[in-house]
Amino acid sequence: MISLCVPIVESRQCEVLIFQAAHLIPHMCTICLYEPFGDITDPTDPATRRLSSATTAIVSIIQEIAAGSGTNSDFSTIMHSSASV
Repeated sequence: MISLCVPIVESRQCEVLIFQAAHLIPHMCTICLYEPFGDITDPTDPATRRLSSATTAIVSIIQEIAAGSGTNSDFSTIMHSSASV
């Protein structure tokens, strides 16, 4: 079996990171599916609401990963500054 972890990283930490990263996939798929149909100028548009929900979920997951990394790094060092808009 191929390991996705850097050898320095403990097995449990790697499992947690992979588990959290796996939670990104459905939200990324939602964005890919609804992006062509979303009207970002209309906040009541169903596709736009799904896009907004998916992007909020992704940012939340990344914040959770950053908070659990133990490196005392803040959110701005993990993601591009445009992601917090």
